[in-house]
Amino acid sequence: MNQFTKVYSAVYDRLVNNPDVMNRITSVYDYESDAAVYPYAVLGDILIEPNETKTSMDQQIELTLNIRHEAQGKKELIAIAESIIASLSEDLSVEGVFLLSQNLKSFEVLQEEESKIYYGKIIYKFKIESEE
Repeated sequence: MNQFTKVYSAVYDRLVNNPDVMNRITSVYDYESDAAVYPYAVLGDILIEPNETKTSMDQQIELTLNIRHEAQGKKELIAIAESIIASLSEDLSVEGVFLLSQNLKSFEVLQEEESKIYYGKIIYKFKIESEE
């Protein structure tokens, strides 16, 4: 398993094993599912930027988490986002990966044009170095 996959899996595990998060959403998905029941979260876009030097090999990873909710207001969506952000506030422990940093990059509340339903977008930034 590569370093990114380990971090991705650790984020997923942290979310699905957090009672506060799971009391607010029905599931955490790896993809947008037509069968998904609202509200839910999706591990979405990924950006990996390798940084290799003579002495180290590290990567900066940006992982987007999307929150989908059928309500037309923002209050519950923000509460879900706050629980996800709180669950990721403590650094991940990932075997075989040295986590240099883990930070919230941004949180946005957006509105879909057609449906007028709001959705959330959280971006986390991880900087890792291989321990192997």
